[in-house]
Amino acid sequence: MMMSYEEELLPHDVIIEILSWLPPKKLLKFRSVCKSWNSTISNAKFIVEHQSHFGNLTNNNNGCIVIATRKDSGSLTSLKLSLVQDSNPEMVYDIMESKFDVTECYSIMGSCNGLFCWASFRIDDGPIQLCNPSIRWTTLVPPFPFNKNFLFPHVFRYCYGVGFDRFAIDYKVVKFIGPLSDSRHGIAAIYSVMAKSWKIVNSPVPSYLICGFSWSFFLHGFIHWLVYSHKKYKIILFDICNNVFREMQLPVINGDNNEISIYAVKNSLCLLETKTEVDSKIYHVSIMKEYGIAESWTKQFSIVLKNGISKCITLTVGGKFLCSAEKSNGLSQLILYDSERNEYINVGEAQAPTLTCANICPLVATLQLLDVVGNYRN
Repeated sequence: MMMSYEEELLPHDVIIEILSWLPPKKLLKFRSVCKSWNSTISNAKFIVEHQSHFGNLTNNNNGCIVIATRKDSGSLTSLKLSLVQDSNPEMVYDIMESKFDVTECYSIMGSCNGLFCWASFRIDDGPIQLCNPSIRWTTLVPPFPFNKNFLFPHVFRYCYGVGFDRFAIDYKVVKFIGPLSDSRHGIAAIYSVMAKSWKIVNSPVPSYLICGFSWSFFLHGFIHWLVYSHKKYKIILFDICNNVFREMQLPVINGDNNEISIYAVKNSLCLLETKTEVDSKIYHVSIMKEYGIAESWTKQFSIVLKNGISKCITLTVGGKFLCSAEKSNGLSQLILYDSERNEYINVGEAQAPTLTCANICPLVATLQLLDVVGNYRN
């Protein structure tokens, strides 16, 4: 049996190992080298291995920030995606644009391994989209309407999350609404990207009041949402492999008027407390040293950002602060602050009059969804 030219140079397993450490953009180009490389790079097991090598490397150091900006024209909403690299924030790339027949209640609802979920927090049967901006790849998820007799009118918000089931090697989308009174029960459903089907989750849904826009992220096998329940903040978790909800406690938070948010920073759970003073804002950063151990919450540092910055929008996966400063033309200047170097870098203007029209989400570059049949490149 004759060996191919590539096998004469290097064994196939060595080639796969080398490819698994390369960035997604390069791998997309390498798919055209030969049928063997195309099959390997599009294979689900290779994508998982690539995530463990290249994905974890960027997740612990530098990732990217996706800025999703809406532009409404009647009932048609145009979603424009821009990508900012954490390691090179002065370069902003416009990567893709999609159009939806939706309303203003659509936003980024969750992220996992470089993917994010775009959905409505009020429209029960609206379209859902999974996006991988690093390779310009998207897939539509069919809607799953809950029983209308269950829902309270006008006072509910749907929550979404995206997670990866490492045992099934499958991405899943979770949709739920929690109980709004002791007389009602929450309800949840989960969608399998591999099976292309929904099913009801039997696990009880914890009671909650959603904080912010109910954005979620995936870390260590769990989807995380920040909620307010029984007069205190806590985290709702969803175990993506076992399809059950859990709860996680936060450290003691001083002050009732503090703004609270949670992030995944360098593969750890991070808490950001924003305390507003008379003429400034103080940002307190805490890290959970041992995941799942409430006693391991440790305050890292506190900072006051320079004058002119109006707010901190998000933390990147590398731990940098993405901030905004209002400009005289009515737009917002995006600024990336590196606390370790005490360095401010201008990213660019927000592409909407206010950042309430845009959703910003930290991500890592990945090949995920490339192997899913039915996807399309925008």
